[in-house]
Amino acid sequence: MAFFRFSRDKRGYEHFTLVEPTTNRRGKVRQRVLYWFRSPPDVRVGREPFDEGVRRALETQYPDVTFDWRSILEAPIPSADADKWRNAVARRRAAKPCRRRGA
Repeated sequence: MAFFRFSRDKRGYEHFTLVEPTTNRRGKVRQRVLYWFRSPPDVRVGREPFDEGVRRALETQYPDVTFDWRSILEAPIPSADADKWRNAVARRRAAKPCRRRGA
């Protein structure tokens, strides 16, 4: 069963990835990337990452993999504001030791 992974890099580019966990002969689980889509930040033009053509192509290319398209399409995408807030908190935490030494 393939699962969906979303990430955003430091420049704001959004990465949509479909990943399948595979097990080798020794029992080690690795992840195989089936599909990767990158979109510029805050752009709402162009095509969707999982439009109908992409879904059909993935199903024909990987017939042994099951896709739960409903859960993939309904997966929540975190807003960019949350990332900015997390970065601000991390900067404040990093600055605390510097303020203590200087005071």
